[in-house]
Order: sequence, then C-alpha cells, then structure tokens
Amino acid sequence: MKPEPTHTIDARYYDGQHSSAAPLRIIFQQNGELHCTTETLEFTVDIRSVRVSQRIGNTPRFIYLDNNAKIETHCNDELDSFLQIYKNDGRISLVHRIENSLKYAGVAVVIAAVFVWGSVQYGIPAVATTIAAALPIEASAKLGEGTLAVLDKSVFKPSELSEQRKQQLTDLFNGVTSQTENPQQYQLLFRRSPRLGANAFALPSGSVIITDALVKLAKTDEELLGVLAHEVGHVVHKHSLRSVIADSGVVLLITMVTGDVSSISSLAAAIPTLLIDASYSRTFETESDLYARSYLKSQGVNISHFTAMLERLQAHHTQGSHDEDTQSQLSSYFSSHPITKDRIQRLAEY
Repeated sequence: MKPEPTHTIDARYYDGQHSSAAPLRIIFQQNGELHCTTETLEFTVDIRSVRVSQRIGNTPRFIYLDNNAKIETHCNDELDSFLQIYKNDGRISLVHRIENSLKYAGVAVVIAAVFVWGSVQYGIPAVATTIAAALPIEASAKLGEGTLAVLDKSVFKPSELSEQRKQQLTDLFNGVTSQTENPQQYQLLFRRSPRLGANAFALPSGSVIITDALVKLAKTDEELLGVLAHEVGHVVHKHSLRSVIADSGVVLLITMVTGDVSSISSLAAAIPTLLIDASYSRTFETESDLYARSYLKSQGVNISHFTAMLERLQAHHTQGSHDEDTQSQLSSYFSSHPITKDRIQRLAEY
C-alpha cells in the first residue's frame, strides 16, 4: 500500500523518560518527513536521518529518535512503502517477502538444519579440542573435584576392597602414569556402586575411578592394567573434558537457535551424568586403545590380556546372566565404553 501525501497512520510515542506511551498521529509528507502530533506535542522527523527497526512479520515497528525517544506503530505496510520511496531501503520488503514465502521458508529451514548439523559434527568438536588444550590443569581439577563430590553423594559407596588389594592396583596405576607429562595430576580412586556395577572411567582432573565389581570380574592384574592404561589414555587426550565442552557447545547452539536460555543452567547440574553416561566416540576409544596398547607393549605385556577382558565384558553383556543385578552392572561399562567386534579385532591384530 503506497502512502499518499498527507496519509495518516496511528502510532504511540515514548519520550524516553517515562514508561507510558502517548497516542500519536503521523502524517506522511512528500519531502520524506513524518509530521507527528500528540495531545501536547508536535514535531517532524526526517525518515532518512533516523533508524527504523527491521520488520518481523506483523509485530510492531520502532522509529528511534534522539534522547532515547521512540515511535511505535503497527502500520507496517505503509511504513515500508514510505521507506522504499524516501530511504531507498528495499531490504525491508525483501525480508518480509522471505518471511511470507513458503519456498524461502523451506530453504531457510534447510540452511539452518545444515548449519546445526555441521556445527555439531565438525565445528563444536574442533572448538572443544582447542579449548580443552588451552584450559589450565587447575580448571580441570576444579571440575573433577566438583563432579566427584556429586557422584559420592549420589551413586558411589565406599570400596570394600582390602587395603592390600588397593595398594597393588595403585602400584599398577602409578606405573602407567609415570610415563605421562604430569604424573602428579593422576589419582586412582576405588568405589563401589550397585548402580554403575563393573565400570571404570576418568574425570577431567586426572582421577580414574574403578569399581569393585570390575576388579572382581578380572582374572589377572594384566587385564586390569589394560583397563587402567585405557582410562589414562582418556585423560591424556582430554576426552572427558572435550566431551563436556562439546556437550556444552551443543546446548549453547540449541539455545542460540531456540532461545531456550534455561538449557544452559541445566547443563551445569548434568555434568556428572554426562561424564558417566555419555558414550565416547569411536575416535576417542581408538585413541585410548592405542595408548593402552603402546603402554602394554612397553611393559612386555601381551595385548591379549586387555582384549580378553573386553571379550569377557562383551560376552556377559550380549549373552546376559541369570543374575539380573550382574547383567545390569556389566551393561554399565558399555554405556560409556561401547565395545564392538571391530574394536576387539583391531586390538587383537596389534
């Protein structure tokens, strides 16, 4: 709809000093000015010298004036036509056409989907790797301490292993960490958990937790050595930290796309769950497997001990057990460490 000279539209005027608005009448002038009148005020505005908000559907538009004053109007069609004539602003009508075109809307959805997929698949992992490498050890330690405190209150119970057995496993663990850049950051912790069962996982701080059920499942210390070396590999490559950062990136991306700010606060409370339940990627598992393989080779330990442990977990997991509690416990290891035939075969080939 093209506004004619002296064409009038309704609006509301905010003076920038008070929250209330005054009814305003706007008359379009041929020289590109808006003649504005309220009950107590009369002024003119050159449309070429002010900022006008972009059109979004049929929501109100704002004309921003000096001293924080502004004009609000719902007459978008008339204002768009006036802007095209006197401000040479064709972008507004283009945006409006895109919003009202099913074809353009479909293209926008596809572009947004590709952007989100590309970010999740490639962008966020790359950024997470960079951030994890740049974070100081103190930051990782703080995250690990907070996570362990939450887990100790929710899923863990004190270990029932003897002190002698704990010391034997600690000596094995210290042998693995002695070959890392910062051996002092590592610590082996023992816990019992009916919920997690046979499990072992690494915290960003460098602490590795192993459960009583997993220790009892192993037939030899060499089998446990492979598991411990594998977990140290996760710490060396910062897998858990990268996973948490990547999950944070996904949440931030969803927040940016959907506008759901509450999801950010939810992430902080969910970090312990992410560290336990989130499955490592195939790349992460391969990196840790190679780390374990390299360490075992350096100690003259055959990789078959590690694969035997994985095969035993695999057998219990796939074939089940008459003891439902045992079956549930064994399944826990697979939730965070997916074991495939390819992975076992790849290790066996080494």
